[in-house]
Amino acid sequence: MLNIYQKEILISVRATVTAYGLDKKASSVSKKNVLMFYLNYGIFDVSLLTIKEDNFKCLSLLVTRGINNSFHKMDKIQTLISENGIVIFSKTTCCLSYVVTTLFHELGVEPVVHELDHDPEGWKIEKALVNQGCNSPPVPAVYIGGKLVGSTNEVMSLHLRGDLIPLIRPYQTLG
Repeated sequence: MLNIYQKEILISVRATVTAYGLDKKASSVSKKNVLMFYLNYGIFDVSLLTIKEDNFKCLSLLVTRGINNSFHKMDKIQTLISENGIVIFSKTTCCLSYVVTTLFHELGVEPVVHELDHDPEGWKIEKALVNQGCNSPPVPAVYIGGKLVGSTNEVMSLHLRGDLIPLIRPYQTLG
């Protein structure tokens, strides 16, 4: 049984073979060996493909997942955003994170603020945030109602257009 990484690599290998027409190119050689490098979501794989006519065999030479605990970090992100109405992924050293958090407080919202520089695996969460579409730099990353709103620019633009308050209204505290 293949694990998720092996399945992803195999799908990518098939797509590469098809996209480049490696299984179709006419050649006087009946058998071709192709060395393929694959890097995605922190998985690095080196595969040797043996292609004979329409068929190919894939021998994976090396698979490393050194930087890809981001799959697990995405689970942590999902848990935080599904259990809390407003979540801000932040760094204590980021002035823009401070500005966004202060804005939410002034609008009567108590967001959950996850300080990446206080989390031993914060850099992995940061990479997972980038994979989810957060801009560079990926903080502050603001989620409202389980959906990625964006960073400072997106939050401020929503606020200036008058579209932020309706989004946060269900999460405002009375007072």
